[in-house]
Amino acid sequence: MSKIYLSKLVLVIVLLVTLFLGVVLGLIISNISSFNVYNVLQNQQNQFKSSNLNFKNVNVSTINGQVNLNVINQLLSLINENYIYDLPSFRLIEENIAKGLVSAFNDEYLIYLTKEENEAYEASLNPDFEGIGVRLHYNGEYTEVYEVFSQSPAYNAGILAGDIIISVDNENMYSKTPAYVASKIRGPQGSVVLIEVLRGKENKKFNIQREKIDVENVYYSNLGNNIYHITINQFLDESPFQFNESWDKLVNNVSAGSPKGIVLDLRNNNGGFVYSARYVIDEFIKKDSIILLEQKKNSELKTYKTVRDGKFENIPLVVLVNQNTASAAEIFALAIRDNSRGILVGTSTLGKGIEQQKFDNLINGASIIIPFQKWLSPNGTNVNKSNPVKPDYIVDLDKQKFYKDKYDSQLQFAVQYLLQNI
Repeated sequence: MSKIYLSKLVLVIVLLVTLFLGVVLGLIISNISSFNVYNVLQNQQNQFKSSNLNFKNVNVSTINGQVNLNVINQLLSLINENYIYDLPSFRLIEENIAKGLVSAFNDEYLIYLTKEENEAYEASLNPDFEGIGVRLHYNGEYTEVYEVFSQSPAYNAGILAGDIIISVDNENMYSKTPAYVASKIRGPQGSVVLIEVLRGKENKKFNIQREKIDVENVYYSNLGNNIYHITINQFLDESPFQFNESWDKLVNNVSAGSPKGIVLDLRNNNGGFVYSARYVIDEFIKKDSIILLEQKKNSELKTYKTVRDGKFENIPLVVLVNQNTASAAEIFALAIRDNSRGILVGTSTLGKGIEQQKFDNLINGASIIIPFQKWLSPNGTNVNKSNPVKPDYIVDLDKQKFYKDKYDSQLQFAVQYLLQNI
C-alpha cells in the first residue's frame, strides 16, 4: 500500500471519527431523531468534502473536555512508516475506531453495530425466524435450552430442555448471552448448524438443519379452575400495532372463559416496545393510574397513566419473573406492584432501568444504539444491576423437576396462591 494512499486513508479516517464522535456525543446531550441524524451526517460529510481543513490541530469538544484527534493521525502515520506487515482493510480500521470509541464509555447498553451486525440485530427482532426452534436463558456461565418447540428441528434432532450449549459451529459459547447464542444458531433455511451441548456429564453434538420457525409471542392455557396462564415472550412484533392486535385477540379469548385468576408469565422476557408494555398494563390497572415515569437528560420527569378500561382489572393476578426478565417487562412488573394490583413471584430480575434508541444510516450501513432515557416505577424506583426488581415471593425454579418431570415450581406456587385467594 503506497504512502500516498495511506495519507488519504488517514485523512478520511479522521474525518469519519470526527463525524462519528460529534454525532454520538451530540445525541447523548439531546434527543435527535434518526432522520435528523442522517441529515447531520450527510451535511457534515458534504462540507468536509468541499473544504481544505487542516487536521494538525483538531479537537472535538465533549462533556468533560476535549478529545485530540491528532492521536489517531499520529498513530496511523507511525504505522505507515514502520509497520512491516500489510495493513488491514480501510473498512476494518474504520469499524475498529468506531468500536473503540464506543467501548470507552464502558456501557453495555451503548452499542455500535457494523452493517453485518445491524442486519443480524434486525433479523433477531422478527418473532418468526429461520433457526432450530428453541427458547434460551442464561445460567450465569452458559446459555441453556429453556424450551424446545414441538416438532421443531431441535425437537426432531433430540435437543432437550436443560441442555447447556457449549459451542455453536465450534465457537465456544462460555459467558455468551442468549441473544448472542441465538444469533449464531439462526441462519438461512436449509443450512446446517453444529451445536454441542452438555447434558449431565455427557457432551453431545447435533447437526441440525434450520427451518422457518413460526412463534406465538403471546399465548395462554387454562390450568383448571378457570385460572389462566398467559405468557408474553417479548413485548415485540413486527410493529407495536401488530403486537397490540395479538394481545387484543388473546384478551377476548381469555375473557370468554370467565377467568377467576391469571398468572402472567414474564420469565425470560427481555423487553421490547415500551408502548406495548403500557398497552398491556392498561388491561390490568384501572384508568388514570400512574404506571411509568420517564426522564431524558436535562428534562423533567414525564408521567404516563393508564388510558383505557381493561378487561382484567378485577381478576386476581400473579406475575412470574426471573433473572432474564428485563426492561419493558420490568416496567410492567413494577407498575403492577406499585399499584397494589398483584404479586410478583420468582427470582430477581435483570435490572435494566434505561430505554434505548437505535439510530441507523451511519457510515457503511452501521448503526448505534444509545441509552437515551431512564425509567422509574410509579413510586420512583429506578432499577439497575445492583437494584433489580425483587419478587414478593422468592421461588427458585427446581430445574431437575422442570426439565425431567415438566414440573414448574414457580408456576405451581402462583396457582396455589391464586386458589387460596379467589
